[in-house]
Amino acid sequence: MPRPHPLRDPHPSCPDADALPAASRWLRRSEFRHPRLIGALLGRLLEQDPTPPALTRRRIELEHARFRCVEVMGAAGPLLPRLLDCHGQARERGWNAESARMLCAVGRIRYGQGEYREAAQHWASAIDIARLGACVDAEVEARIGLGQVYDALGDGKTAARLHGDASVLAETLGDDYLISKVAINQGFNLRVIGAPEAAREQFERALAAARRGRIRHYVGESLWQLADLGLQLGHPDAALAPLAEARHLAETAGNGWLLSGIYRTWAEILARQGKTDQAAAAYHQALRQAEAAGARRQLADCHEALARLTERAGDLAGALHHTRAAKRLQTELVHQLHVAGNLEALRQYDLSERPPLEQLLAVSQALPQLGGDNKAAGLQLLCQAGLGVLRADRVSVWEWNDDDADGGVALGAQAASPAAALQPLEDDMRRYVDTLRPQFAERSELRVLHDIRTHPDFARLGALAERLQIRAALEVPLYQQERLVGMLVATRQRDGQPWSRDEVLFAAHLGAQASQLEAHRRTRQIHRALLEANETLELRVAQRTAELERSNQALSQANEALRETSLTDPLTGLRNRRYLLQHIESDAALALRNEASREDCLIFYLVDIDHFKSINDNHGHEAGDQVLAQVAQRIRACSRRSSHVVRWGGEEFLVVARRASMEHASLQAQRFCEAFHRQPFLLGQDRALTVTCSVGYALLPMRRADREHLAWNEVLELADQALYWVKQNGRDGWLGVLPRPDAALPAGPLSLQTLHGAGLVELRRPAMPDPPPRS
Repeated sequence: MPRPHPLRDPHPSCPDADALPAASRWLRRSEFRHPRLIGALLGRLLEQDPTPPALTRRRIELEHARFRCVEVMGAAGPLLPRLLDCHGQARERGWNAESARMLCAVGRIRYGQGEYREAAQHWASAIDIARLGACVDAEVEARIGLGQVYDALGDGKTAARLHGDASVLAETLGDDYLISKVAINQGFNLRVIGAPEAAREQFERALAAARRGRIRHYVGESLWQLADLGLQLGHPDAALAPLAEARHLAETAGNGWLLSGIYRTWAEILARQGKTDQAAAAYHQALRQAEAAGARRQLADCHEALARLTERAGDLAGALHHTRAAKRLQTELVHQLHVAGNLEALRQYDLSERPPLEQLLAVSQALPQLGGDNKAAGLQLLCQAGLGVLRADRVSVWEWNDDDADGGVALGAQAASPAAALQPLEDDMRRYVDTLRPQFAERSELRVLHDIRTHPDFARLGALAERLQIRAALEVPLYQQERLVGMLVATRQRDGQPWSRDEVLFAAHLGAQASQLEAHRRTRQIHRALLEANETLELRVAQRTAELERSNQALSQANEALRETSLTDPLTGLRNRRYLLQHIESDAALALRNEASREDCLIFYLVDIDHFKSINDNHGHEAGDQVLAQVAQRIRACSRRSSHVVRWGGEEFLVVARRASMEHASLQAQRFCEAFHRQPFLLGQDRALTVTCSVGYALLPMRRADREHLAWNEVLELADQALYWVKQNGRDGWLGVLPRPDAALPAGPLSLQTLHGAGLVELRRPAMPDPPPRS
């Protein structure tokens, strides 16, 4: 009988079925050395007849190995449907480790396709599932991916934390593949935030781990990163040898993405040596490799470099072609990053419904008013709030019955959506919670279940979950003095709705509130017992009362801090847009009532930092944050205490001067400009930067021809047009828009050029080019 191949015939009845672990180890070693060969081999094997049902888990492992091989060559995109199918199979069978690895792979593909938000969601879910399955390697991969998303968004600090956590986990595993992968990403992050020497150490660490594990594509990427860093630090000659070795390894593996980067670095070296034609040829090779790999970031960089080369060579048409291509790609990338980074953040500006943070704040404010004796009402309030905050179909709080000899479970409170209310099944839910009780007997954190089939106890809970129609759950244990006293459970009845990070944090907060209600009840109960037992126990009663007062004070302070945080910009400490929207209507009404006075105006100053993008590009985002914080201090210092000073967005600030004089409006604008001129901005390490600003302002009240006043946002639009004019005419100055006496503005949208040309407004400015001419 011929000896079967351990991969081609891995059936349990095969005499060599014990060879499977050895085959897996051989496969792991070989894929790093010969990814193209092993990827093709696995492709042929997996396209044959389906693997027997008993070995579906092995098939999923082979699919993941195939993905790792073809990802090196930049050809993993077509595998996306197969990987999603494998994830579905693993999820249905409760194989958490395999499910987490498949999610990591799907995230890598979607990230490479520019779908940053979806990639981040897959990686966040992978972390939760990996923890349930004790799959540390998947958690490392997911943290690396999330770090790359934050690097792309420009949040280097958050990315550094994620990469650091991944590095610690990788070291505990001792896996050279993961160690080298983490170190490369840490090095890239350090380059982004302006720490080249620390970046060099990480790239050298990655190179050592990759050589030790014979991981050729990471050896090549580490060498390229070291060469590119050496070029950045002004050592092009030292970059040649590692660049040549990296190119050989990349060509051997067919890694188009890495080849694109290598050719781009080589082209930059040639350009610095004055070899323009050779540099252009190298950039074109980099373009071809980037196009084949779908690497749009590298495509944009190559087009930018070719635009500079062709312009110096006198080929203006070629320069224009490459410039347009670079701008188009950059616009696409910026749009994707904006959607990934800001879509969720925009929820705080949606006033159509109260954001979850405000709902939690309202609950926290209402609980102390109920009193410590009304625990049932407090728990009911928490459950009702949980439906909206957590987007759950059912939220319930369960308590262990101390009076029951069997330690039964009692329902404290519950709330349900209309769909869930049709399925009361309270006894089934009680049995569900009672089954969980032994798992949380020792101190444990809350459990996040995006899919109930991944539950560690699904074998015992599956039938109950089916009757209760539970598809996803959050299980929050409630403790008192290290003793489990109950549980908060939130469930969903719909598939495909994983819990977000915010929802997990909100559930933990609701659990803490429920525990505090129980603490209040017990404290008051003890208080009454002590008063009735003996007057000699008054000291202990006073201590308990003081403890309760401190708890209430801490809760009150936490509520106030939460409210203050929702109205404050975290970087600059200034007020945010939400704060202004809460106060501006009353300020505008006061200015309109005093319309006859020229001393009680409401003046809107828009202050914008000049060339702020170049600060971020040339000095890093950390330097940009330092400039923003110092600008906020200077603007606040030269504004009146009664003025609203708001970070309006990005590098733009809004100052609303209340009860201000129309005649002195220009003096305030001049003060803002002088505050920037007074001294340079300090960036640390003895670095200083000269920064200027542009200011546009307009004032309320202004009146239309139909006697209607302009709304405050229309006046703000005129200030923005004035700011734009300053930006277009050299920056570093100001322009103000003031209504002429008895002038009536036309109906409809307002144009600064039209109003000035018709003599309806007066423009005030320092010595600068003339504003738009009168028509």
